[in-house]
Amino acid sequence: MFVAPVLAALTLIPLQAQDEATLKQRVQSRSQAVVDLLTSSVVLEGTDGLLKPNGLLEQAQSQLMQDENKDRQAIFALIAARAKIPVEDVGSMYSKRARAKWPTQQVASSGGPCKLVPAKAADVARLLQYLKQGMNYASQKKYDLALAEFQRALVIDKNFLSLNQNVGAAQLALKKYADAEAAFKTEVKLVDCLAPLNESQLMPFAYYVEVVEQDPARRKTAQAAKLKSDVGKANADVHYNLACLYSLKKEKQPALEALRAAVDAGFSNKQALKVDSDLGYIRQMPEFREIAAKLQ
Repeated sequence: MFVAPVLAALTLIPLQAQDEATLKQRVQSRSQAVVDLLTSSVVLEGTDGLLKPNGLLEQAQSQLMQDENKDRQAIFALIAARAKIPVEDVGSMYSKRARAKWPTQQVASSGGPCKLVPAKAADVARLLQYLKQGMNYASQKKYDLALAEFQRALVIDKNFLSLNQNVGAAQLALKKYADAEAAFKTEVKLVDCLAPLNESQLMPFAYYVEVVEQDPARRKTAQAAKLKSDVGKANADVHYNLACLYSLKKEKQPALEALRAAVDAGFSNKQALKVDSDLGYIRQMPEFREIAAKLQ
């Protein structure tokens, strides 16, 4: 049976209004779920009127975002055709209204003044594999191989807490002191960027943090809380590493200042201060003993 003429009749202009109503109804039905994504900073309102991922999304969240964007695009196209304006203009106008509703969410998801950008979800598994292999090589003291793996991971997510420290530690072991110093200072900058962020803002950057919580929503909250506490520890560790670096370079004052900063930030490993050979140059100095005394 030849039915093309019938189908053609069903797609005439009068049905556009019905199609638009159906689209808007679908958008309305998922509005609360979309609001939840926005308020939790999982997604952002883009300048083109479409939702943008803000870090690693779970499968259900990704599907919700895709469904919402597909319907929005269809609605924008209908409005543009009726108003005889470019569809991009419709999206832009919608964006201005939508983003006005979420001014705090926009700031919260921008990574603060440092404009941090989370890793792309599609790359995370590869990053974690690089990191795992790098740690394995480091445990075998194959520091050149470890460094290569850490650097591959860093290309994917330059905001991965302590990854620059791993890079710097491998470079330090290879006696690449200038490179190690640059890596450690980059870690200090990252810590300074992450430290002011609240748990909601940290969620997009906490995808790799190990927690026991399994419920998806509570898990993200737990990961963000753990990352918040890890930032302080990373601050102490990176300054300790800088102290080791400067001591190896026989730079007395920078070494002591870095060690003091580490202790002030919470470094508490008394045994390391006693036996770490990297600190040999400054260990017998009065200032060193003064700093170490804070851990007694």
